[in-house]
Amino acid sequence: MIEKHLDGLFTQISAAFNDLDLRRDGHGAKLEHLSVRPQGAGDWQWQVIPRWKRSRSGGYVSYRENANSAQVKVHAILLVLAALLADSQTQGRVLILDELGNSLGRSTARTC
Repeated sequence: MIEKHLDGLFTQISAAFNDLDLRRDGHGAKLEHLSVRPQGAGDWQWQVIPRWKRSRSGGYVSYRENANSAQVKVHAILLVLAALLADSQTQGRVLILDELGNSLGRSTARTC
């Protein structure tokens, strides 16, 4: 029962992640998840891998692949937001995004 519930939550987060990525003119994103049942008594594990497309015709790539660091950071923020948006019971929650001053890969030149 818990496994089914968590699978449903991961599916909702994946859909929200994709929606947010498409809204920012991305090419799609998803959250792959796999439940790993223990052999006998033990801890359950879930393997979760965020993936997104770098181009319209390309396949989904893992966040672990070499990528522009800004792209990885943007997708990390989108994933956090997706997790928040996918849950219908968010009343009273506060989301704090640290490092908003981070350039997210943009560089600015200053002249003196």
